[in-house]
Amino acid sequence: MKIGEFSKKFNVSVSTVRHYINLGLLVPEKDGFQYRFTASDCKEMEIIISMKDAGFKLNELNKYLSIFRFYNKDDYFLYEKLVEYLNDKKNRLYEERNQINTYIRMINKKIKEIEADHIYSAGKTVYTAMPEQNGQLPGFPLSAVTLLYCPHCQCKLTLSNVDICGDSIVSGILTCSCGYHAAIRNGVVFTENLKDLENDPKFLECYFGEENLITNEDGMLLMGMKEHSNEYLTNLYKSSLWIYNALSSYDFRGKTILFPDLSCQYLYSRHNGENARNCIFLVTALSERSIRSMRQHIANANPNLKVAYIINQNGRLPLKNGCIDVIIDYMGSCNLGFFQKTHYLDTVIPYIAPDALAVGTAEYYCPGSPSIRRIHELYSNAAADVFTFDFVKTTLEKNDFIMEKIEKISKGYNPGRFFEYHIAGDTRTNIVYLAKRRIL
Repeated sequence: MKIGEFSKKFNVSVSTVRHYINLGLLVPEKDGFQYRFTASDCKEMEIIISMKDAGFKLNELNKYLSIFRFYNKDDYFLYEKLVEYLNDKKNRLYEERNQINTYIRMINKKIKEIEADHIYSAGKTVYTAMPEQNGQLPGFPLSAVTLLYCPHCQCKLTLSNVDICGDSIVSGILTCSCGYHAAIRNGVVFTENLKDLENDPKFLECYFGEENLITNEDGMLLMGMKEHSNEYLTNLYKSSLWIYNALSSYDFRGKTILFPDLSCQYLYSRHNGENARNCIFLVTALSERSIRSMRQHIANANPNLKVAYIINQNGRLPLKNGCIDVIIDYMGSCNLGFFQKTHYLDTVIPYIAPDALAVGTAEYYCPGSPSIRRIHELYSNAAADVFTFDFVKTTLEKNDFIMEKIEKISKGYNPGRFFEYHIAGDTRTNIVYLAKRRIL
């Protein structure tokens, strides 16, 4: 029979049959350019299928088939060899089973440890968080109300229709005599003139990735872990360690610290303990969905952090000029550069203190690289120099930041399939930096 008939007989694809031929598992006769399968080939295919069902790998089947091929069927030694081979396989499976059982016991032990930690953590949240909130996420901190100013005329904003729970605001209206209007809903500040990105399929697909549109339970960086390369994740971790160590000598108690966009991942991972006492943390994002899940994670990890979440799309924040002491830009501006024509820092610079500290991580390609061109094909609103070194360096310099530390974390790696704009072979570089603002 021909290859098509043979494949149908055993309910496998023609490509599978060809693969078996290439591996030497099937050795059909060839009539010109066509294979001709005999009863002997059918018998060997039956052996292959049955042995695969018994757990044999393809690379183990050649030797088993060779026993049939090289021993005469009337030689009793053939059957001894077959039994010997099968016993060897069985013993290897026993060893694997014992090893697997060991792994299972270790995993069960880990599960119990994690469950115990979870019970402790849940109990801790109940007793150290604000019990009067009855499980509701912390809202806009009352301690941050003094920062609320009109972005147009810099008059202090008026709060009305306020609903307070514990030491945070759940809902309220923010107004100014000049006509500015904003609102606090579900503990989050929504600024004026917001586009409805929550129902914009193109934005959602570009921002979250097609596979993450239905659920986004783990925030931007966490949700894409399965689609990120190991090297990309390692670089991000190294970057966060570098930032943490670079900031370890500074006392931020009582300061206001800004985390743009997905930089809130750093707030979630790193900001605990004395260095966070009495701080006001600001997290800005383009849409509510951008921060919804990370807000839950941050509250779980440290419910006592005073975090003000602000949904804003134009950089005009309802904040007092010069109130931000520190910017921790953990890939936030890089990500926002795909959706905004200018660097994030350019839009919020009025709110940055004259002696502010900026620390962050960024990734970039060489200008004109295929990946840069691809970014602009996929993201029509991307900044002209997004994902280049100048996108970071030039912006910091023109806003009076002096680079005090800069270090290259990695160069030339594939970030993973989540990043559909990355062209294989392009050199992608990851850096970390610390800069101070100096205005005379």
